[in-house]
Amino acid sequence: MVIFTTVSKAYLITKFILRFFVVSLITIPLFYLVHRFFNYGLPGTTGTALLLALVYATLRYYFTKEGIQYILTNRRVIIQIGYFKVTLYSVNYNKITHIEVDQNILERVFYKHGRLIINTSGMDNKPITLNYLSSPIEFKNIMERLIAQERHKYGHTGI
Repeated sequence: MVIFTTVSKAYLITKFILRFFVVSLITIPLFYLVHRFFNYGLPGTTGTALLLALVYATLRYYFTKEGIQYILTNRRVIIQIGYFKVTLYSVNYNKITHIEVDQNILERVFYKHGRLIINTSGMDNKPITLNYLSSPIEFKNIMERLIAQERHKYGHTGI
């Protein structure tokens, strides 16, 4: 069994809107200067600035959506980050000691996303964080069921 998810849609849309407005605030004055110094038409330069902002925000939306993937299998959690340069993290369920959900009030009520923090045992016990996860409590429950199945199968106790 494989369960696949990515960052939440609300996070992606919020970032898209924010990136569009920030890039618009930068490109519109620059293109206005082009209009003033080179006598290009103002509607054309403003439209070009908005089009560039839209293209940039759309590309960032796509690469963020496709570049962050969280995968649950029968035996491990896999986190893949990056689109052109991919970084892959994985942890076996028998190495997981504790799972936490971190979600503030805005994330819980409006955005419906949060963070899942996975604490592991072993030499490198840095927690693994799954950011902007849609329905993190439900994801945690699924993950705990998979961990329980894995531990029952091999006779381990825990979580």
